Amino acid sequence: PVNEETEERQYKVEELQALRNYIVKQCNEYSTKVERDENGYITYDGDMQEQARNALRKLSGRYPRLSGYYPDVKHMMFSGLMSQSYMAGYYFPFSMEANYNTDMTVKRVPVTLCHELGHLKGYMKEDDCNMLGFLACLESDDPAFVYSGYLGVLTYVNNAWFKAIGN
Repeated sequence: PVNEETEERQYKVEELQALRNYIVKQCNEYSTKVERDENGYITYDGDMQEQARNALRKLSGRYPRLSGYYPDVKHMMFSGLMSQSYMAGYYFPFSMEANYNTDMTVKRVPVTLCHELGHLKGYMKEDDCNMLGFLACLESDDPAFVYSGYLGVLTYVNNAWFKAIGN
């Protein structure tokens, strides 16, 4: 059923489960496409900052606000504190600085960079930047970015699915 006032639609549990299964399938597929070291840990030799900027610029056709200049997302000096607070990134609007936690795993960095750069373009709501991070990662030709995007959205979809089935 669709709410005519807000154009919101209620999804069936089966539809949510199909979405969840699709995302899990994509995560599994892309987990085999990323570079790993001899211990199986994901590595990345490219320029993630430039890749994140390019991914967001690709979205600028649909979201014109995303065009233009992007600075680097800064390394957070207090990444240990951020880790204790479960924070991947931080946008400080008064100085217009985007920061990210350098202690987090490589697979979380691409979606976080795209998320924080979304704040720099005027998207202040966390949910909006989460979606921009996901969409930007999917626009990338880099498997590490696509993998990060799917992993970044999986928790939200999983939470919604568990809520829908009563867990």
